[in-house]
Amino acid sequence: MPFARRAALVLLADDDGDAREMYAEYLLLSGFAVVQARNGHDALDVARRCRPDVIVTDVEMPRMGGLQFARVLRADPMLCSVPVVCLSGLDGVGREAAESGCSAIAMKPFPPEALAALVERILGQPQRTVEGNPSFSPELEPQPVRRTDRRAR
Repeated sequence: MPFARRAALVLLADDDGDAREMYAEYLLLSGFAVVQARNGHDALDVARRCRPDVIVTDVEMPRMGGLQFARVLRADPMLCSVPVVCLSGLDGVGREAAESGCSAIAMKPFPPEALAALVERILGQPQRTVEGNPSFSPELEPQPVRRTDRRAR
């Protein structure tokens, strides 16, 4: 009898409850398991307990923003290889996102079906090293995702 494969676990961190619920619901319908957090501080605690396969985080959150959260993850030996997707409504965060260790940045408003497709692509790609970022993958650039590139701007 074949074994069932476990659903990939996505940690979704966003202080906007409506956005978080919308993304979580679509990710669940797409076959992912989802855990949620309201800020980077809580997300760090959840990540340490649950060890997600990928993290999706908003950039601007109270207590600890998404970019600071990504920097803390990269310094943690147990979580440093987990891909991080940053969601942002702000222009010009690509350079800081790359320096923080983000795999990709999705500009809000970002359709939930596009987020599910991006997560699928990230999980299907081998980890790479590009410009010192261990989880950056330039192939993960479906529109309207912006690649986090240190040379940007």
